[in-house]
Amino acid sequence: MARGALVTAILLAGCQAGAPSPVARGALAVSPSDSLFYEVYGHGPDTAVVLHGGPGLDHRYLVPPLAGLLPGRTLIYYDQRGRGRSTAVDTLAISPDSDVADLDAIRRRFGLARLTLVGHHWGAAVAALYAVRYPDHVARMLLVSPFVVHPSFAYEFALLGPRGTDRVSAAAAYRAIAAPSDAEAFCRRFAWWYFLPTPADSPAVAPRIRDEVCAVPDDGLRRGEAVKRALLRSLGSWSWRTALNGVRTPTLVIDGQGPPVVEAAARRWAEHLPNARLLLLSGPSPYPWADDPRPLVRAADDFLRGRWPAGSVEPPPFMATAQASPR
Repeated sequence: MARGALVTAILLAGCQAGAPSPVARGALAVSPSDSLFYEVYGHGPDTAVVLHGGPGLDHRYLVPPLAGLLPGRTLIYYDQRGRGRSTAVDTLAISPDSDVADLDAIRRRFGLARLTLVGHHWGAAVAALYAVRYPDHVARMLLVSPFVVHPSFAYEFALLGPRGTDRVSAAAAYRAIAAPSDAEAFCRRFAWWYFLPTPADSPAVAPRIRDEVCAVPDDGLRRGEAVKRALLRSLGSWSWRTALNGVRTPTLVIDGQGPPVVEAAARRWAEHLPNARLLLLSGPSPYPWADDPRPLVRAADDFLRGRWPAGSVEPPPFMATAQASPR
């Protein structure tokens, strides 16, 4: 069997095998009172750090869809501060800066001179902001359905209307949460809520991902919601274009199907990063693996091996105009 066919067969087998088991787990103290819970999967020589989204979820929903990347690799997952099984005394003090600092603590903990980063949604933003602050510590970045790069896109997502996501009912149900079991029931009904302010999916997609997304232990969903609100407030009216223009790290932006604003928002990331390409998959945004993880795994594997995957395109740099607000 040719080497390329063998690699593909191994990847497909990994995708079909379900969630793997961690080979190690632990907690990393990042302050006298705060710690990061982490899990390590695989034994391969190539190492990548995986950053979850939300920004109030934990890492476990990304373990099954990325299992196909494990042959030949080690994947390090962790729950960001105050989320999942990580701790934080003051969740209101969590900010993009603290998330970036925590990622550097993970780098030091595992003795990694340069990071290969795989970020989903909010985790993609953390990866990019880390590359802004520590360009010499990042080898390459895979950004999957990234959080919006400018607040105007959040406004455009809001203008989409319900699209089947009943925000009025969801807000009422959220206010009625009184216990961890209520929070999990809410999540299973309104899984898209945890990707606000930019949910692009319809409820038809949620049943395919809600078991993983909602499996946050103890009272993690409610704590994560508090973190999400604090982070969104801390962003203010953010604009990362100028900072991202200076990041030369090879970057692949991947997103799935959705309304036109989905492609526009993903493309803007690739336009702002000078050494980036964009790949649009047929799966639904913001979880393009929901229908079938294999296209995502194949593209990710190519990129992590140093190749641009088939179908990826390099958009021209973003050019602000007098008629358009800078992003």
